[in-house]
Amino acid sequence: MNFSKSLGKRGLTLVPLIVLLTVWHFTTVHQERMEFFLGSPRLFVHEAVRLAASGELFTDTFTTLAEAFLGFGIGNVAGAALGLWLWQWPLMFRVLKPYFMFLGSVPIFAIAPLVVIWFGTGWPAKIAVTTASTFFLAVAQAYRGALQADQEYLDLVTSFGGERQDEFWKVVVPSSISWVGSALQINAGQAITGAVIAEYLSSERGLGHLAVVAGGLYNTSLLLLTATLMWVVASILAWLARVLEGLLRSQVLARL
Repeated sequence: MNFSKSLGKRGLTLVPLIVLLTVWHFTTVHQERMEFFLGSPRLFVHEAVRLAASGELFTDTFTTLAEAFLGFGIGNVAGAALGLWLWQWPLMFRVLKPYFMFLGSVPIFAIAPLVVIWFGTGWPAKIAVTTASTFFLAVAQAYRGALQADQEYLDLVTSFGGERQDEFWKVVVPSSISWVGSALQINAGQAITGAVIAEYLSSERGLGHLAVVAGGLYNTSLLLLTATLMWVVASILAWLARVLEGLLRSQVLARL
């Protein structure tokens, strides 16, 4: 019974998609003008089959996923570590805060050309842009989470002879897990954005490059396919973020 209800609920989520595809098909079928502006399900499938047959579908998707994954990992690990470390040095955080706010508020598209100049047009530039798009949020979230540590628990650790390091591992880190996990979830999308922007600027493969090619050819169906593939990559990273948050939480609790 529960399985049937669950299946029914999942089926309901497909209704809007089915309606959208139906409307899309009948709006564009035998309408070349509408097909040019809106694409069509037929051309969407045609482009997917063509790219799959040539191998571009998998190569471009994997390239963007790899760039996003590496930048996502480096940015979150380095940012969270720095944010938690700064809990022990609040004065340093106050000194650095204006710079973090400035760099974090600058659109990644504005600094991406600089990164290309500094690192070239290869993988290092793509990973640097993706890392920059996730790093500052990870710092801010980790530091805010560290500040949520209950002072009573900190005093309790001290009363039992604990040192600053014990307070950090037993109280501060566990209290910041939810904040770090939130950063992981948000940065999943940020990492994709950074990777695609870097590919827009200079790349021979990747979904950003594919989008540039599709735009240059005015191929609406290919653009929609590229956007769908970006959503797939973002969903994979979002799932990975949830898994990492669960593993991180279990590892931290195991240390208590």
